[in-house]
Amino acid sequence: MKDIETIKEEAKKGVVQSQIDLAHAYLNGEGTIKNRGLYLKWLEQAGQQGHLESQLELIAFYTQKKNKYSNPTKALFWIREAQKQGATFTDEQLMEVGEPEICG
Repeated sequence: MKDIETIKEEAKKGVVQSQIDLAHAYLNGEGTIKNRGLYLKWLEQAGQQGHLESQLELIAFYTQKKNKYSNPTKALFWIREAQKQGATFTDEQLMEVGEPEICG
């Protein structure tokens, strides 16, 4: 694995895999401090570039009930982004964010 400084530089340049690697480094405290805010920042950067797995991870994170970052509005945003790429969600999943009418 690359060193954290190289990953940071590549992430800043928009390299999706480096954004994901940096997000997970912040989540797990690997080579850096644990920081969920920075985890979300970098995972969202990857998600904004259309990386479906990042979008799905964000949905899961934002729908966790015992999480100070729980945010149904952000979860819904990422659901819609993932749906643009063909991802589908059950009514039960959509009910978790209070949006059963957007089944797709």
